[in-house]
Amino acid sequence: MPELLTLFRPMRVEHLDSTGRQALARMFHGVSLAPGVLQALRDLVQDGPGPESSLAGILAVQDGLRARWLAWASRCAVHPSAVAGDPADVIEALGPATSRALAFACLLNELFAGSGAAGRRRLDTLGSGAAIACLLVDRFAAVVQHGDRAGLQARVALAFIGPMALVHRLPEGLLDRLPSEGFLQRSAAEQALLGVPSAEIGRMLMQGWGLPDPVVDDACQVDAVLFAPHAAWTPGRAGTLALCYLATRLAERLARDPSLDPARLDPMADTDPAMHQLRGYLRQPALLGVCDALRAPGLGARVQALRRAAVPATA
Repeated sequence: MPELLTLFRPMRVEHLDSTGRQALARMFHGVSLAPGVLQALRDLVQDGPGPESSLAGILAVQDGLRARWLAWASRCAVHPSAVAGDPADVIEALGPATSRALAFACLLNELFAGSGAAGRRRLDTLGSGAAIACLLVDRFAAVVQHGDRAGLQARVALAFIGPMALVHRLPEGLLDRLPSEGFLQRSAAEQALLGVPSAEIGRMLMQGWGLPDPVVDDACQVDAVLFAPHAAWTPGRAGTLALCYLATRLAERLARDPSLDPARLDPMADTDPAMHQLRGYLRQPALLGVCDALRAPGLGARVQALRRAAVPATA
């Protein structure tokens, strides 16, 4: 096991002393959701009769989100004229997975609007990563015939709330202490700076917004694949977390490097210590073949389209 991984164990907010908890509460007090945005987020993470129909319903009543989503959809489409007009038609043209990915990215962009130049660049990259992760996890879920593909998209999107909140609130001088690459290194630096990694910041915020505890736990446990072996979970839970963690880590790389082709990624041969435990998950029979989805025809173009839509996020 990589040495840095053996040395790092994430803390929970409740493990901090009262001074540490109060400091975090003050730092992130201003990160709040407008009622309409909160309702849209709640609706997106809830199961409905179908992801495409529920998304169309949300967009029908959320004027601001609909306008932003349509603008981003036009940048994502090969033929922008094909995604003009009724959201239901646009969802059909883009597909439900891409459509939901854009919706989550739009909400995250609205939530964390306004930041310094360095922070804005990182936020744009993280928002793009959230959209790409939603697309990837849907592709992975299709390979293993997972029964809740929309739910997996919600998990990975919400997993970006903590990192984005941290970038949004940290002064640039402190932001420079956080590595932009290397999930394990970044998590360790976050904990050294604030006492907890960013997943716990996300947990604190989502609990404060009143999101259901199971939803919050689902999102925050994704990062636990970093250090927890697959035997720590039931087989079904382990498989779900592995799909989400794989999508999230690869999406971060693809968002940072526009020249990177998903087909060139090989998680089983990856030497990044953040992928060490994940390989044990991916060797389980239920997940065999998942990485083949990275070489699916057209995936690279889809990834580039999502990145084009979300970065720069000016709509």
